[in-house]
Amino acid sequence: RYKMRHTSYGDLRGDFTGTGAQLFKSGAWLWALALLPLAIAVVAFVVVAAGDFGSLFKGFGEISLESDVEDDFKALATALGERPGPLIAMAIAAGWAVSVGFFAFPAYQAIVYRWWAEGVRLGPIAARSWLKTSSFYGAWVRFIGVTTLFGFALSFVSVITVAVASGMADNLQKAFQGEITPLTVLVIAMVALLYIVTLLGYAVIYRATVEFRYWKHMWESMELSNLSALDAVQARAVSGNALGEGLADALDIGAF
Repeated sequence: RYKMRHTSYGDLRGDFTGTGAQLFKSGAWLWALALLPLAIAVVAFVVVAAGDFGSLFKGFGEISLESDVEDDFKALATALGERPGPLIAMAIAAGWAVSVGFFAFPAYQAIVYRWWAEGVRLGPIAARSWLKTSSFYGAWVRFIGVTTLFGFALSFVSVITVAVASGMADNLQKAFQGEITPLTVLVIAMVALLYIVTLLGYAVIYRATVEFRYWKHMWESMELSNLSALDAVQARAVSGNALGEGLADALDIGAF
């Protein structure tokens, strides 16, 4: 919202009309699918524990500041072990929430990108998005495939690096003792280079296979209305800054 309100095209001022309530409503089915089982398990645990599992609270009550810490944990473990049902239900629900979050993450991102697109305004110009969730899943499948191949390549290089390092164990031992040899420097350089390539590689792959395609799909699915307003756009004078961009622009939180 801040960035769009500081963006303009001539005398057309940008704006963002999306609200948190709209985003929540669009993804209500997703929140329910991921979090409702966990909420039910937590409520069931509290209700059942308060009603029937007196041993559980007895275990908590046996813990005191004067007693030994090891005895406290044993008492608590005993109380929880007698009736593990609610804890098992909570663990299963937590696992369900994490699993749904992992597999539904592209769907969540599609909801957010549609919300972004349909909330953008430039004067009277509005946008409507026909973005398909399946296109986001396709981007993630491509990302997983490319990163898998990249991981195999890194594993091959890592094996070579380990083989070289293990073959010069004496040199590494000397390095730890303060004596640096050219081979030691080579191994350290290989490890550092492998670390940098790994970080940059995964970042570049994510940008190319996921993020760029997200924006591509979003823009290709947008339908703009009231484009006739562009015919009447007038340029307006904008005061320049002798130092160039402001702090907000330098941090990418200014205008688009």
